[in-house]
Amino acid sequence: MKTNNINIKHILGFIALSALVSCNDAFLEKVPVVSQSEATAFKTYDNFLTYSWGLYSTFQDGNYVQTLGDRAINFSGTGDLLAGYLTGAADNDKDDSRRDRTITVPASGGGWDYSFIRRVNIMLQNIDKSNLTAEEKAHWRSVGYFFFAYRYAELISRFGDVYWVDHILKEGEDEDIIYGDRTPRKVVADSILARLQYAETHIKKLGEGAGSNTVNKAVVQALLSRFTLFEGTWRRYHNLGDEEKYLEECVRVSEELRTTYPAVDNNYDELLTSDDLGKRTGIILYKQYSTALEIGSVSQRYERSTSTYFGFHRATADLYLVKSNGLPVTNAANAGRPDVDMYDEFRDRDPRLLLTVAPPYSQSYRLINKNTGNDYPFPPFTNSDGSYQYNTAANYDRTGQDPHEFVDLLTTILPNNQSKRLPAFQFQGTAMMWSIPNFPSSPATQFRSKSGYICWRNYALWDVVTMVNGDNQANADKPIFFIEEILLNEAEARFELGQFTQEIADATINKLRRRTTINMPDFTIANINASTDPHNPNDKVTPGRDPDVNPVLWEIRRERTVELMGLGYGFADIRRWKKGPWFVNRPIIGAKIDKQYYRNLSNTGSPTAVTPSWVNNLPLVNKDFTPATTHGYIKRFDDPSKDGKGWDDAFYLFPIPKNDLTLNRKLTQNQGWEKY
Repeated sequence: MKTNNINIKHILGFIALSALVSCNDAFLEKVPVVSQSEATAFKTYDNFLTYSWGLYSTFQDGNYVQTLGDRAINFSGTGDLLAGYLTGAADNDKDDSRRDRTITVPASGGGWDYSFIRRVNIMLQNIDKSNLTAEEKAHWRSVGYFFFAYRYAELISRFGDVYWVDHILKEGEDEDIIYGDRTPRKVVADSILARLQYAETHIKKLGEGAGSNTVNKAVVQALLSRFTLFEGTWRRYHNLGDEEKYLEECVRVSEELRTTYPAVDNNYDELLTSDDLGKRTGIILYKQYSTALEIGSVSQRYERSTSTYFGFHRATADLYLVKSNGLPVTNAANAGRPDVDMYDEFRDRDPRLLLTVAPPYSQSYRLINKNTGNDYPFPPFTNSDGSYQYNTAANYDRTGQDPHEFVDLLTTILPNNQSKRLPAFQFQGTAMMWSIPNFPSSPATQFRSKSGYICWRNYALWDVVTMVNGDNQANADKPIFFIEEILLNEAEARFELGQFTQEIADATINKLRRRTTINMPDFTIANINASTDPHNPNDKVTPGRDPDVNPVLWEIRRERTVELMGLGYGFADIRRWKKGPWFVNRPIIGAKIDKQYYRNLSNTGSPTAVTPSWVNNLPLVNKDFTPATTHGYIKRFDDPSKDGKGWDDAFYLFPIPKNDLTLNRKLTQNQGWEKY
């Protein structure tokens, strides 16, 4: 049963915060702090505890790794869309704004916002005036430093050089900051590191006074692991230098966390589909949701409705290894794999593909309730008071294939699990989807993707979405920090330092592969070489390994991408690796289909026609983007660089908003954004 403890505390924090902080939280706000409020609000331990709950609002829905994009919502997959891992799902969806270079410099926003920093500084500035003991002061200073560092890590990730604001700014005293130059990112990064290292040694551990699911030593270490990997690799691949101290710090803190959290949860799926992440192994900090308390998540809705946002494409699907031999689909050992449609493609693959993208199936009939006319929401269809309704609008029935192959396989991978079951249902759990792939132009409008690949990482059949404050929300908790990311951080940092051995591979990546729901062959360094994922310059869609990347590092990065898919890490990763063109400048094709196997059924289940009109309208291409007729890949977007568009190195950073450039003449735009 989900507890409501943290949600109530969050509400109390918000109330306290709104009473203390002005509603005008614009950038570098100069409104003076109300002395009387401060004098009474920051005296006791409980005062600081209550105020700190408001700071947890920085963990926004779908923004746990802070990779916001240009879409209208903070959906968790946004960072992976910007990275080129995902593509738009809608029928009329346009190419991503960075791929087609339609992005513009905003007038305001875009993450160039210091209001949250001011909120943290209010707390930090009042610690020494309080009645706290020295130990308590050190603890709350550490909590403040954590939130300060969390936001500043994102600021330098987006903008590079930023303002360093470590106190409440006052008009007449701080014009050198308000109207001054930005502080170099390396200076800011070193200051972030120092604050996190202080917090690590002074904050209370779980069980020493800190409440459950709150910022404690392990949470600080998890942020250290994430931040130092980003900064170390950014400095290396962007030629800033002095990266080793960050990579060494990542190894140190990740290894300690690996000792603190020695086990990995066996159920890969429940990282995003659990009703209580507090019960799952390896969870360091998470966000609780409860629609009963009017605090729900929107992630399910944006996967299971007409508002589906993101889909996969073939290049991303090909990142998932073949299960039987643990090799890429591009490896010579897999050259004979059939490739007629999604049934062939998904067979014998890393189970994380099936748990991230809805696998193919076809349901020729459904059972409906005679009295209400509604679908029975949970298969199998055995209730005797129902009646059959046949799919009269294109049932995919490939000769010689079991249309329920992956229905049964999911039951094997996730026994006794109520999250991912097929047939799939839309977000309210009442309308059944006849088959996968399901396209926007088909009669089944819910749970769809133009590419044919439907992301269902957040899909949980038990978690029926309900209306909360005008929005459709769900209850499944979402992770903020978890041991799987830490293991991947350590593996990558170790390689960058020349320390990645088979022992380290076993302690990190192979822990992930050996989970019972995954059960993939081990990552064996001795077996990896240039031919493991051979580069094919003639295949623009799935060209294999980037020849400029070491084969072992390529496989470490593959593991990270596959494990964290749909959580939004992608854009931060390709920027720190300085690999924007590789992932963004490519044609995007969807699933492969054979139109001849789509058939209409009569109301008695007999085939009445082949390839109905909406199926004939699906645009198909070959891998070289030449037109195909009845058998080929769903056409999405061609290589943008053909038209002089695609990746621009300006995109490694975000633009400074126009209004801020006007207010401060010393502030200059990040290089390359002037033309946008």
